[in-house]
Amino acid sequence: MFAIGETLRYLVRATDVDADALTYSLSLAPSGAAIDPETGYLVWHPTPEKVGTANLMVKVSDDRGGFELQYFQLEVAYPNRAPVFTSSLPTSQQIQQGKPFTYQARAIDADKDTITYELIDAPDNLTLNPNTGLVSWTPEELGDVEFTLKARDGKGGEALQNLSLSVIEAQPNTTPVIVIDSQPTTGEISINPRSQTRIGNPYLYQLPTTDNDGDPLTYTLTTAPTGMSLSSDSLITWTPTTDQFGAQTVAVEFTDGQGGIGTVGWTINVSHQEVNLAPQILSVPT
Repeated sequence: MFAIGETLRYLVRATDVDADALTYSLSLAPSGAAIDPETGYLVWHPTPEKVGTANLMVKVSDDRGGFELQYFQLEVAYPNRAPVFTSSLPTSQQIQQGKPFTYQARAIDADKDTITYELIDAPDNLTLNPNTGLVSWTPEELGDVEFTLKARDGKGGEALQNLSLSVIEAQPNTTPVIVIDSQPTTGEISINPRSQTRIGNPYLYQLPTTDNDGDPLTYTLTTAPTGMSLSSDSLITWTPTTDQFGAQTVAVEFTDGQGGIGTVGWTINVSHQEVNLAPQILSVPT
């Protein structure tokens, strides 16, 4: 496997029992490949348009008509691209002493490599799931804390994310209240789910993960159309089917883990999906 930007260097070695002088050449090669006719030193610097399988054939000839061929293939790929963090925290994130804090770190990799996560210089008892990127911590002391997350793709690519938290004194718990399509006030969190979608179109909505006290919120789907799901990180996903045309009701129950509990519901109107007609070839080769 060779990556764009790397150089193939291959010294072809051959022998002749008659001690004839040998000459090296390329019978099959991608553009840009070259071989020294006397030494057999082959060099190729693949360019981006050469991504894929490259076929090469080396020919070794003596000066009396004898020759031998060597055929081989090379897989040429783009160079590894490092992962990139897509999640973030507010610049001055405040959390409360003695209350659980969670942060769902997310990174993507353009090469679709599997990403794992690591902690660097983290406070005691702060944990990180290396596979999911979920950070969990219950701070015991007041003050400012800094630590770093590392996302790795297993092929040498990595990304760093520096996080800063300010631990403040715990505040009296306020029962969370969800308000749809309005300005939140103290003790409330606002959601604004989409109320329209089409048959066959994915419907996604990320519920708030904390309330105004900084308490992590836990949700349960109590009413939902068939096929709708709620992930552990509070993401609602659903793809409506043809038999779900019309109004669909969603209801969610939530709790802040401190005694606060509530429910919220909304309606999703499902319309018909516009059908795309594929092109049709009318001509025939002559």
